[in-house]
Amino acid sequence: MSFHAKYEREDSTGWPIKSWNDANKLLSYFGSDNHSSATFTLESGSYVQCAGAKTRLTVEARIVKPNGNFVHYVFGIGDRSGKIEEIECSVGPISVDATQVLTLRDGRKIIRHFVESGGELPEGYDVQDVSERFRAV
Repeated sequence: MSFHAKYEREDSTGWPIKSWNDANKLLSYFGSDNHSSATFTLESGSYVQCAGAKTRLTVEARIVKPNGNFVHYVFGIGDRSGKIEEIECSVGPISVDATQVLTLRDGRKIIRHFVESGGELPEGYDVQDVSERFRAV
């Protein structure tokens, strides 16, 4: 499958990567040495990102439409509980539903599917549309 994305983390402006092996290797550094976020951006501007630590992170995706509008999703497992948890990372705490606290194993599955499919959301995860959080008031 095709894998073309720009990889970014908090201490770098990023660089293009062209294989899942490269992405997977870069993700092995996630959660260490202050690397608590990773973003993979497609040519369309759509991206998938994770933030936190290997055993406790959040995964989000933004799908940019041709007109410039976007839809922003948070991934979870199962029905949302309503219990809010915080994910600690370099950009500060991120509040998510308890079912949206994932592991890097989930992050790898989601990232690989998203990039290789050109921005499609993988099946098997609950996706919450949180686009309104990013809209200007």
